[in-house]
Amino acid sequence: MALSACHDLLQKSLLLLQRLPDNGDTAQLEQFLASLQGAIEQLEEEQLRYVQLFDLAPDGYFVTDAQGTIFLANRAATVLLGANPVGQKIESFVFPEMQSQFQRFLGQLQRGLNLKNIEFRMQYPTGQPFDAYFTLLSVRDGHGRVVGMRWWIQDVTERRGKEDGLRRSHQQMEIRLAQMNAKVNMMERQVRTEREEQLRVSRHLARNESKLRALMQHSSDMVTILDLDTTIQFCSPAAFKVLGYQGEDLLGKKFVQYIHPEDLPRFQQVVTRLLEHPNVLSPVELRYRHINGDWVQVQSICNNLLHDANIQGIVINSRDITDRKQAELALRESELRLTAIAASMPGTFYRLVWQPDGTVTLPFISDGLIELTGITPQQASANPFRLLECIFPEDREQFTVLVKAARERLATFRREFRILHRDGTMRWVMDIARYYRSASGLVVADGVCLDISERGDAETELQRANELLRAVVKTVPVALDIIAPDGTVLLWNQTAEEMLGWRAAEVLGKPLPLTLEPQMQEFQSVMLETLAGSPCFNQEIIHQGKGNRLVTVNLSTALLHDSEGEILGILRMMENRHEVLRHQSTFRVLTEMAPDLIARFDPQGRYLYANPATGRAFGMELAEMIGKTHLELAMPPVLVSLWEGAMDQVVRAGVQHTLEYALETPEGLKYYQNLLIPEFGIQGAVDSVLSISREVTQLKERQLFLEAENAELQSQKEKLESLFGDRAQLLERVSSGSRSFAGLDLRGTNLSHTDLSQSNFNGAVLCGSNLSHANLQGSTFRGADLRGVNLTAADLRHGDLRGADLRGVHWQGAIMEDCLCDPGAFPPSVGVEEV
Repeated sequence: MALSACHDLLQKSLLLLQRLPDNGDTAQLEQFLASLQGAIEQLEEEQLRYVQLFDLAPDGYFVTDAQGTIFLANRAATVLLGANPVGQKIESFVFPEMQSQFQRFLGQLQRGLNLKNIEFRMQYPTGQPFDAYFTLLSVRDGHGRVVGMRWWIQDVTERRGKEDGLRRSHQQMEIRLAQMNAKVNMMERQVRTEREEQLRVSRHLARNESKLRALMQHSSDMVTILDLDTTIQFCSPAAFKVLGYQGEDLLGKKFVQYIHPEDLPRFQQVVTRLLEHPNVLSPVELRYRHINGDWVQVQSICNNLLHDANIQGIVINSRDITDRKQAELALRESELRLTAIAASMPGTFYRLVWQPDGTVTLPFISDGLIELTGITPQQASANPFRLLECIFPEDREQFTVLVKAARERLATFRREFRILHRDGTMRWVMDIARYYRSASGLVVADGVCLDISERGDAETELQRANELLRAVVKTVPVALDIIAPDGTVLLWNQTAEEMLGWRAAEVLGKPLPLTLEPQMQEFQSVMLETLAGSPCFNQEIIHQGKGNRLVTVNLSTALLHDSEGEILGILRMMENRHEVLRHQSTFRVLTEMAPDLIARFDPQGRYLYANPATGRAFGMELAEMIGKTHLELAMPPVLVSLWEGAMDQVVRAGVQHTLEYALETPEGLKYYQNLLIPEFGIQGAVDSVLSISREVTQLKERQLFLEAENAELQSQKEKLESLFGDRAQLLERVSSGSRSFAGLDLRGTNLSHTDLSQSNFNGAVLCGSNLSHANLQGSTFRGADLRGVNLTAADLRHGDLRGADLRGVHWQGAIMEDCLCDPGAFPPSVGVEEV
């Protein structure tokens, strides 16, 4: 504008100069004005160029007066601040939350503060905020006063985003670098570990080689290597232990000359199989000739290694199993004797089998079932589901689910439940069963069911006691709650509802709804101190209730742990302070009348107070007890030591402590359970300890009795489980269909009502056994000892009793059609065919 006014003034000067007379000064002035006009035109061109640069600049430029009114703005500023920012206050484009701060800044500029750079949050015409970076210059008049300001504005929102992105990328790169370093370190450790493992394996292999050589020299198994024609190439030193020969004495001899002639065909079959299938182990049991002429039972495992260049022979590992064979024979005899034992056990043994079609069969169940349920084994075998009906209705569904799960997982089943006897009495039983899959693929359960009615009644009593405890917690006149470490409420009893107003449904599983800041801080402080091992006792606090109601309470806390030692939560006990003050007046009277031993001690263990029951228990006057310790009162040394240790723990840790002790009172030996409760002073230290001792003599005697009973029950259970393991093998033999009992000692066995048809009892000893109602069709008893056997109503059709000792046999009702016997062996009343 000033340049335009200067141009107009120049034009007027030229017009005026033309009117003046022509002389030399005038010409010189005209020349000066012409050059001035050229300079002005050059300045106008330069101004136009700067105006274009001003309008086309990428950053916003605008000029304001001292009050911040915009009177000049370029195109970029127009885009940032609006369609027409000229004439508007710059503060109207500032983000609303920062306008007051901008006004203070503008005031500082007006007062002459020289600021060059500043950042502010502005907003687009659409209302969207952006971060702006200002570079500004104050325009001053001749007196130094600020008359305007030039502003350069840049939108730095994108730059800020890029800077944040670069910062995050840098942090991620640092994390990745740390991870890579950790991986490299881990790989270095892994390589080092692998190297150490290789060295260890190398040393281990060297040791194993030496061990193998030593084992070969000292092994109890005889190792022989044979040629294809059974010539012995190698024999280990164990040959002396097994057969009595020195190993070198057997080299070059035929292996077959030491095998029992009857076993040679089996050995030849094994060799043939080895030649057809190399590297297949073939076990075989043979009899070898000992150096003393006896035959030794040996188990041999043969392997064809003729193709192995290091061996080139048939390797035979042989072990003496003579003792095992004798043990197996003794075991078979023992299993039959166990049949009689099972019949007289206080419970029943059984075997259940699930058939492929889903049906259940009961191949065996002992006679103990009759005493347990009143049902005979025959009735149960005919319909196994009849046993399910004996289970108490409330236990039946769960029992069925557990049996199904055990059958599917082939697991061991152990369950206690109730059954109903046919006479209407209820009994507790413990069922132990092992589920497995037999060689034929059927699921089998071998089990024992024991009568544990006495223990079941005790557990029922314990359950009632637990229910009573829950009822006490619900109705106790002290507000009880349990707060988990994360602040959620786990327990909220009825008294807490009445005291603080919140119902259990409003707080359980949620944080306590505290909204008042002082009460919230006090709650958090108590929680943290308790978690740190410093619970409070009778601490007076103001607790917030529902509706911001404030209640003055005496608060005590305790830390709760589970069996693993993990923190379950914090138990809070709250008493209304007004109620406490009212009850304290009656506390003294109650303690004087209480049968429990109630006393208060100072931290050194001296009596501060004792109620009359305490004096009577110790046989002392209360006056002589006050101010003295148990040691000074000449209490028993064991009690003094126990008491001092407990007191020291309570005073030092500030936590409750429970102990049990026995005391010889004027009325005799009594047991007490004592609770020591720390009482805290104003400074938070324990200044006294409240002691409450309750006589538990009867409970202690009952506990000792129950422990002895449980020990006896555990002993019997272990014996039964051991017996059950032996019985399972016997049941396996019987259920497999074996009927060979020749030569066995079965005297006194109870086999009544048993299907033993087509059995071989030749030479067996059955004297005194019970075979009444047994199915013995086609069975042979040649040479058997049947003295005093009960064969009442037994089915002996087509049997063979020749050579049997039949003295004292009970024949009443026996079926003897086509039964063979010696002449004169039976009384005339028994119709048999004599041979």
